[in-house]
Amino acid sequence: MKAVVIGAGLAGLTIAAELSIKGYSVIVYEQNSFVGGIMSHAKKNGYEWEQGPLMLTGFEENGICNKILKYLQVEYESVLCDRGSVFNDFELWKPDIYKGPRWRKKRLLEIFPNEKQGLNKYYRFYDRMVTIYDIQEALEQRDYFFLKILLLINFLSIKKYSKLNASELMDSFFKDPKLKTVFTAILADLCMKPSEFTALGIPSLNIEQAFDKRIPQKRGLFLKDQCFTYIIGGTEKITEGLSKTVLNHGGKIHTNQEVTKVLINYGRAVGIELKDGTKEEADIIISSGGAKELFNKLIKREHLDEDFLNIIDDILPMEAVFMVHLGLDVNPLQYQKSSLCYYYLTYDIDYAVEQMRNGIYHEGDGGFLIYVPSAHGKNMAPEGKHALTIYTVAPDTLKNGDWESKKDEYADKLISLAEKYIPGLSNHITEKLIMTALDYRKLTHLDRVSFGGLVPHINKKRIPHVTPVKNLFFIGAQSESGGGVSTQIRSSHLLAKRIIEQNNK
Repeated sequence: MKAVVIGAGLAGLTIAAELSIKGYSVIVYEQNSFVGGIMSHAKKNGYEWEQGPLMLTGFEENGICNKILKYLQVEYESVLCDRGSVFNDFELWKPDIYKGPRWRKKRLLEIFPNEKQGLNKYYRFYDRMVTIYDIQEALEQRDYFFLKILLLINFLSIKKYSKLNASELMDSFFKDPKLKTVFTAILADLCMKPSEFTALGIPSLNIEQAFDKRIPQKRGLFLKDQCFTYIIGGTEKITEGLSKTVLNHGGKIHTNQEVTKVLINYGRAVGIELKDGTKEEADIIISSGGAKELFNKLIKREHLDEDFLNIIDDILPMEAVFMVHLGLDVNPLQYQKSSLCYYYLTYDIDYAVEQMRNGIYHEGDGGFLIYVPSAHGKNMAPEGKHALTIYTVAPDTLKNGDWESKKDEYADKLISLAEKYIPGLSNHITEKLIMTALDYRKLTHLDRVSFGGLVPHINKKRIPHVTPVKNLFFIGAQSESGGGVSTQIRSSHLLAKRIIEQNNK
């Protein structure tokens, strides 16, 4: 059985490794000169930076992704991590001495003493939802009937919230808009308004272990909460390992090769065509990347049914990012308490998202994050130096001006804002690499950057892996899996099992 995989990002390499281990003849085509996609590192003069702050779930020892990657013969090391949150009026940093799993609740009660009832309600809701997440993850690995019963019992306890959006959920718990923002500000990273996101997803974006790695993971007798890790040496280690697995099992990876067409015969995908006209026949075609790029360009819309086309035409991509990667001759962690901190400088998430969708860049005034990848990777900076990234969400296309002509000005502005938290930052810069929407369009082979995939809008359908074209499968951040490193590995793993089982019948 022969499979062609379009795109050597995380999703593509994961499914390629799965199929190659099972004896499939696998060929991966990648338009870049390197593999990894968003998992690859930006590099300049001895410095390396990940493509943003990748606190990963499931990569700890015996985590769900760790188990999958062990099966796929990928070796790596990870370290537990957490992050801080800074708002205009207050900060949320873990205490120096551990004060239990509910220290954030206690701290928020100090800041918002009139919100005790709402915080009690939220944390009861949080506990139920996290139990549900844990059960779902356990069921993904083993199909136990008693877990399904437990899942139903827990769902019934929060069913009344299931039809609410995140904005409505916050209104039902809290009165103070600043407290609401504590739990919804991260939605700006997804380029979405609280009114567009499901209420049941809010705890997943506010897992307490993300703010304190000391919080125990065990929940009850057999469930395990999420924890967060960095990959020592950077995320590139994962895709490098997957590539080796593909090659070690007889697969092929061709870089600098752009696929321009999926060949279809009587409703069945039968191969691909490259930019130079070369054709490659295959029994299975698996494509990652952009939905509209695949379904409007690589294949003709006439091969898709109306319902599927309606999903494609209705998608809402996320926006881009603006990253300023810096090399430093001073350790920024003498000022920032953790390798990662989010600086939220607005409480009006709706306005921030609306501005972004209209091409208006906040220039850092709405917020940004500061991330220090060299803290968990000696390879990320020369001896005695440090790598730092200032990152913020931004429009794919600017309403006024363009990224190429404005990037230096915008980078200087971000550095200036960051100096409030890392004094003298601009005086210690030894290297700089600015990355805009233009760079990420090229890296991801998208006409329009959608960093993180599609907005997980409460009223929009996700694009299924299985397409109306027989033997053509769609994977990656714009597919039904949604964005996120963990979800790419897990969904590609499950889809590979499904493909293998179908072909074994």
